[in-house]
Amino acid sequence: MRMILLAVLRIPAKSRADLRHWCRFSIIFICFFAGRGPLYSEVRTVPNEIILAIGEMSEPLSSEVLTRAAFLASGADENELDEYVDRVLGMIDSLGFLASLDMADRGEALLEWIHENLLTHYAELQTSLVVLLEKGTYNCVSSAVLYMLLGSGIGIPVHGVLTEDHAFCRIYLGGESGGIDVETTTPHGFDAGSRRLARDSFTSRTGFIYVPAGKQRRDIKEKELISLIYQNRISILQKSGDWDEAVGLSLDRWVLTGKKAAMEDYRLSVKNYAIYLNERKNQIQGLLFLNDAAKTLGRNHGLEDIVSTLLGNAIVLNLRKGHIEEARAILGNEDLNTLVPRDFLAARRGEIMRYELEITVQNAKDEPSFFAALIDADEALASGIIDNRRWEELIVFLWTREAQRRSAGGDWMAGWLFLKTAPESTRLIPEWDNLEALYEYNTIITYHNRFAAAIRQGRIDTAREILNKGLELFPDSSILSADKKLLAEQS
Repeated sequence: MRMILLAVLRIPAKSRADLRHWCRFSIIFICFFAGRGPLYSEVRTVPNEIILAIGEMSEPLSSEVLTRAAFLASGADENELDEYVDRVLGMIDSLGFLASLDMADRGEALLEWIHENLLTHYAELQTSLVVLLEKGTYNCVSSAVLYMLLGSGIGIPVHGVLTEDHAFCRIYLGGESGGIDVETTTPHGFDAGSRRLARDSFTSRTGFIYVPAGKQRRDIKEKELISLIYQNRISILQKSGDWDEAVGLSLDRWVLTGKKAAMEDYRLSVKNYAIYLNERKNQIQGLLFLNDAAKTLGRNHGLEDIVSTLLGNAIVLNLRKGHIEEARAILGNEDLNTLVPRDFLAARRGEIMRYELEITVQNAKDEPSFFAALIDADEALASGIIDNRRWEELIVFLWTREAQRRSAGGDWMAGWLFLKTAPESTRLIPEWDNLEALYEYNTIITYHNRFAAAIRQGRIDTAREILNKGLELFPDSSILSADKKLLAEQS
């Protein structure tokens, strides 16, 4: 007698994978910034009123106004502001003895006086005039601003000069010479364009190289020179991750100068802080913050991308937690979506509907929920919520799991007969033939195994009956045909 082996059934691959692996939601990751920062409620999105008023004034400004702006930019407390202004104005009064000198001699004498009486130690990052007055430490910006304040106060026409990484002063004289450069970081820095001692002293003290007229430098007016105090403070804050404080200072710098570059820097500081909030999953606070910042920036605020990112991430994070209603509420909240492009909102609505469909499909575990999920999938395809490929994947998954449920306990015939009831549109899915072939094969193997068991037990008539039923359903089966030949040999 030929030995007949029991065949092994094939388990559908799709049924082994949880539907969670099919879900296609992705969170938008953006640059991570280390550092600390408060919540939005503590961040200033309106300019300092005094700086705003000064920004609207025409230059040249009075000594009092210039001094007030410089100390506000330096971070002076407003309750101490008048004291600092009075101190500087007092210095200007005390320098009246220089008025008898010609402009060049007056400018040089002022530089020497500042270094003899106020400046003690160069520190590259020390921008604040408050610290300068209290401790004597300074850098190119704070010393240049101080020179401008005192110089303009005693009748010297001073303006700033800005290079790529440095700032100094220039006295306007008119005529062919145009003016005199003053490197304020050193007592020997007067007339750096003509005096080698001034240039060498400056380089020795700061490590920078003097940039002569006609090279990569530009003249700047009073307010822009003062704004460099803000710029340096902002740079230090950003390097340390203090994105919150940088927002307010950037705004003050912009309203003081009115420069487009300062506006762009303010916009960047706004985005940096929004990114900070996003990284900490505080998207809602970030959206409220961006709304207020947009009011300051105006109609062409340029925040659409970052707002869309935060709103999209808020939706995704809620969906990942299964909070569908919360996600829908965020999407519909006008306080949060005002700045978001309409097409982006429509796409997120589709994302929520896709997520709901995925949940419906995943929870389809009996006949009513199976048919309900089929209807939802068809409607999602018709409305463009999912594409045809995703529809095919969901449909195959649903039919596979329902066929598996019906064939529980090894009744592969029930699963195979069920798959035969699928509509034509479903049967045209590329993966369908493999699915149906699998259940057909397992049904044939079931008949084969029952036939083999009857043969081993010597129940030939029972074996013949089992085989005939199998061949009636699957007349082209090579496995059952081989069984028929074996039966003939046994008879």
